[in-house]
Amino acid sequence: MDFDLILNSPVFKNEKTALLQGKGSHAYIIEGAKGIGKKSFALAASSMYFCSDENKPCFTCSGCKKVFQLLHPDIHIVTPEKNILRVDQVRQVLSTLYESAYEGGSKIYIFEDFHLANEQAQNALLKNLEEPPKSVVFFLLCENSLKLLPTIRSRCKKIRLCEFREEDILKQLKKSFPDNEKNVRAAKECFGNIGTAVRLVQDEEYNLLNLLATDILSNSGLTYAHISMIFEKEKDNFLLLAEILENKLFERFRQTQSQDDLIKIKAVQDALTAKRKNINSSLIFDRLAYTLAKGGNIWHR
Repeated sequence: MDFDLILNSPVFKNEKTALLQGKGSHAYIIEGAKGIGKKSFALAASSMYFCSDENKPCFTCSGCKKVFQLLHPDIHIVTPEKNILRVDQVRQVLSTLYESAYEGGSKIYIFEDFHLANEQAQNALLKNLEEPPKSVVFFLLCENSLKLLPTIRSRCKKIRLCEFREEDILKQLKKSFPDNEKNVRAAKECFGNIGTAVRLVQDEEYNLLNLLATDILSNSGLTYAHISMIFEKEKDNFLLLAEILENKLFERFRQTQSQDDLIKIKAVQDALTAKRKNINSSLIFDRLAYTLAKGGNIWHR
């Protein structure tokens, strides 16, 4: 895991200054696209509480090593199960809230994909956000903070992570994957997302899905029936394919401001939500395929 992009970003430098001045928050919402570096940001910020060097984070002291190797006993990371973060998961980890830190000092709670937390889970956390122990810091990682309860949002400092510059991502890829022939294309096609760039370099299956998404959106004459067949063929990878389609449509919308692209983005988001709720796959595939091919939201099987 390489943290150079995060550490050198203006948003992290600003928060680092606040932490060094003792002005950090007790709770953060770290918002941004999947793969943009939210967990890396949370870990880098967490290391500020445990680093023993004057130049924090140093990456070499015992505290830093434990943080970045995900081995620190006072950092608790909670990950949704089966696309939902349930109240029992939140309650279980919060049962440790008032226990003494293993190594003294702070205790950090990182909730991944908190936008997948149901209302009961969010409310369970809310009580602790209102009156947390002094030594506790929360990081709520999410793709869209509007999916969180207003009462949650009002009690956290929100930090939004934006896309990195293509040249910065290429520099990082060259450092991580020297002489890899995929680096230039990955930096260009990742839309400023370092997680996507790494997958384009390392993951051949992701590359194939990326090419499929490009074909689907390229007006290459594919009918909605053909697109639906593609979704059916890739049903085991549909969530990932839909996420790639969403990213490509967002990038295209930034350039075109097309109402048609907005309709398609909404259709992809609806399909993702429906798929996560285990709604009939054929219905999801047909609806989305029709919108992507025809540009409307009415379809006939």
